Amino acid sequence: MSLDLTPVEEAFRRARIAVASHTDKMAKAHATWREETATELVLANTHPVVRFADFTRGEESTIGADWLWWWVGQDGTSFGALVQAKKLTFTEADTAQVKYRHSKGRQFTDLLNAAKDLEVPAMYAVYFGGLGYRSGWPCEKEPPGCDECERLTITMVPVLAYSQSPTPAHAAELARQYGVPLENLTDAETWWPTLPLPTVPLATDLRDFLIRPQDGAREVAQAVMRLLITFRSRQFERATPETALPADSITADRVFTDLPDDRLHNGNRYFEHVLRGLRRTPPGYVLDIVNGNAPPTWLADQVAGVSVVQLPARGHPKPPVKRPRDGPAG
Repeated sequence: MSLDLTPVEEAFRRARIAVASHTDKMAKAHATWREETATELVLANTHPVVRFADFTRGEESTIGADWLWWWVGQDGTSFGALVQAKKLTFTEADTAQVKYRHSKGRQFTDLLNAAKDLEVPAMYAVYFGGLGYRSGWPCEKEPPGCDECERLTITMVPVLAYSQSPTPAHAAELARQYGVPLENLTDAETWWPTLPLPTVPLATDLRDFLIRPQDGAREVAQAVMRLLITFRSRQFERATPETALPADSITADRVFTDLPDDRLHNGNRYFEHVLRGLRRTPPGYVLDIVNGNAPPTWLADQVAGVSVVQLPARGHPKPPVKRPRDGPAG
C-alpha cells in the first residue's frame, strides 16, 4: 500500500477498517450486522473529506436506502453513481452469496430505473465484511490477510454485472470478479494495465480515456467502465450492430457525446449506462451540499442521501502497477 495516501484514500481506508472491525466483532458475538450500520460507519469515518446529506426517510419500501454518490475533481469534472448497499452472507454450507433480487426482482428493476432518471449508473456497494466475518473468503493465502482481500471489505460492483439474473452464490463470485474495492476507485496505482477493448469503433477521445491513466473523477468513471468492458469481453458475441447513439440523445454537459451502441446480452447499452454519469460540471445540488446548503426537496423523495467526494489534484496520474491475477478483482 502506498505511504503517500491522499486525504480521500486515507478516509476510505479508515472506513474500510471500521466496517471490518464491526463485522468481525458482530460475527464473534454470533450476532447479525446490517448494511445500514455499515453505511453509517463509512459516512462517519470519511467525514469531512466526504460531505453528505442524510435525508429523513419514511417507509423503507417507498424510496429504499439508495445513496447518490458524486466524485468531484478540482476542475469540476464529476462522476455520479446511484449506490445500493448489499451484504455478503453465507449458507449453512459456507457458500458465499449476495441476495440482491428482493421483491421478486422489483428492487433490481427499480434501482436501474432510478439511476436512469438521475442520469447516473447503478452500483452495488457489497459489504464483504472483515476477514474474520468471512473466514478469509476469497483470499487464497494461508493464513488469509493479503492487502487486496482486506480492501474487498467494501466492494463496488456495477449493477449491470447482475443483469442475467445470477443465483445468489454466482452473484458473490461476480462481485469478486467484476467488483473493485471502494478505496481503489481513487487510487491510480490499483488499475489493471490490460483491457480487452470492444471490437466496435471507438471515438479517439473515448479510446484514449479507456487505455490511458486518468485523474480525478475521470479515474473513477474509467474504473467502472473497465469493469463492464471486461465483463462484456467474456460474453461470446456482440448484441447489436456497430452503430453509435444519436448525438441529440445525449446531455450536452456530458464529457463524452460519441458513444458506441454496443450492448450486453440483455440489451443494456453499457457505455451509455456508465458514461452518462461523467459530467463536465457537478449538478447544482452537489454544490448545495458542499456549501452546507439544503439540497432540493425533490431529491430527498428519490434517494436516502447524497455523498460528495472532493478529489484532490494529483498532477500526473501514477503509472499502472501490474497485478498477478487475471481480471479486476479476486
